[in-house]
Amino acid sequence: MPTDSSESRLTFTVRGDELDRTGTASAAQLLRYLENGRWQSILAADAGMAAMFTSGRKMVVRAQRLLLETSVTWGEELTVQTWLARTGRTSVDIAHLLTRVGDGARVCEAILTGVQIDETGRPMPLPDDVVARIDGPQLDARLLNLACADVQPDDAWAWPQTIRPSQTDSFRHVNHSRYVDLFEDARWFMERVQGIADWQPKRQLALVALEYRREAKAGDHVRVLLSRRDAATLDAVLLRGDETLTRGVLHVCA
Repeated sequence: MPTDSSESRLTFTVRGDELDRTGTASAAQLLRYLENGRWQSILAADAGMAAMFTSGRKMVVRAQRLLLETSVTWGEELTVQTWLARTGRTSVDIAHLLTRVGDGARVCEAILTGVQIDETGRPMPLPDDVVARIDGPQLDARLLNLACADVQPDDAWAWPQTIRPSQTDSFRHVNHSRYVDLFEDARWFMERVQGIADWQPKRQLALVALEYRREAKAGDHVRVLLSRRDAATLDAVLLRGDETLTRGVLHVCA
C-alpha cells in the first residue's frame, strides 16, 4: 500500500527572469517548474521514483498534457506536488499539481507519460518497488480527453526553423518544454500574418497536449505545421523533412 512518501512537494518563488512578454509565467515555464518537481522526486529516496533511475535505468518522456488554470507572476510562492498516478509494465504516468501558496489556487495540473529504458535505449520492466499512489489529488478529466490528430492537412500553415543549441538541454536534445515554446511562437507568427482563416487571434492557452516521437537536436532544420481543428483548437506538428518529431494540440480560452 503506498504511503504519503509516494508524493513529493517543492515550494519556490517565481523569479522576474522567468516571466514572458505578458508579465506572467508561460506554459513552457510552468512545465519547467513541474520538471524541477520531478527531479526533486528522483532525489528523494522515499518518494517512489528513485528506483527508476538506478542500475543504468533511465526514463524517456512519451507524452504530456498540461491544463492551465491561473496565471502567476513575479514574487508569488508556488508549491508543486508530484506523484506516481499509474504504473504499467514499462511505463508510468507522473501527475503534477501546481498551486499558489497565498490562496491555494490551482495554477496548473499535468500528467506526463514516461517509459523506462535500459542503457541501450530499450524498454524494460519497472522495478517491483515502484508503486502508484491511488489516493493522489483529483485532476481535471480534460487532461485525458484531448487527443493529437493522426493526419495533418495539406494546407496547414508552416513555420520553418533551425534548432539552436540554446534550445537543447543536458541530454543534448530539445527539452520537452521547448516544444511548447516552438508551437506557441508559431501560433504568434501565424496570427500576426492571419495565416489560418477563421482563427481568432490573441487568446490565452488553456490546455496543451504533446506526443513525442523522435528527438530534435541542435542544427536540425524543422517545420512547425499548424491547422485549425475548431474555433478554439489548433493541431500542431514538428517535422524534420517528412519525419514527425512531435505532435501537439493547443486549446485556447474561448
